[in-house]
Amino acid sequence: FSELAKILMIIVLATYLGNREGRLDSLGAILGACLLMAPPVALVMMQPDLGTSLVLVSILAGMLFMSGASLRWLLIGALGVIAAIPIAWTYVLRDYQKDRILSFLNPAADTQGGGWQVLQSQMTVGSGGLLGTGLTNGAQARGGFLPVQESDFVFAVLAQELGFLGTLVVFLLFVALLWRILVCAWRSRDPFGTLFGAGLASAILFQVFVNVGMVIGITPVTGIPLPFISHGGASLISLAIGL
Repeated sequence: FSELAKILMIIVLATYLGNREGRLDSLGAILGACLLMAPPVALVMMQPDLGTSLVLVSILAGMLFMSGASLRWLLIGALGVIAAIPIAWTYVLRDYQKDRILSFLNPAADTQGGGWQVLQSQMTVGSGGLLGTGLTNGAQARGGFLPVQESDFVFAVLAQELGFLGTLVVFLLFVALLWRILVCAWRSRDPFGTLFGAGLASAILFQVFVNVGMVIGITPVTGIPLPFISHGGASLISLAIGL
């Protein structure tokens, strides 16, 4: 249900922010949007699902920015989130989530445990070279060395089998998709349409960045699917509804 909640919350926030067009310089309006997003973020965190909760936060941030909310208040809010990281580390994150972050910082420290996924993923991506090994010919994936290769780490398989040029094509397709969403948003005749497009684009962009980032080792490992590519019907259907 958290996948569908992404689309539902984009609708809720687009309605709320659209009805307050021109009045988003006030702290109250921004806090109202945050209060609307707080319950789903808290419920998803309780699952626990850190990745999806971060997607919801990225939707909120992207829609506030595109709605013309005060940059000063947004910056203060971002600094507040950064300041709360020690509290979240102590009281919110589970032990396995902490291990993922520590493994991201130093994957070589536990090559048979928390660092296994990241190291195998980087080896899989690097072995693809320029043109790749060809579809279904990836040794790391077919040999079972790469865990969760059908969903969270599907980009590593894609990089190995299609190579650098193949992944470049995938990125260009994502860029084209995001551009079309934003064009539709800008051409909308009402604030709701503009903000809905901004929210959907924010969700897709954040998921692509984090999923690819964890595969190549520049972001911690979280359970965020690669839009339209990772195995899983919930993500596919919710994004299709959004489009």
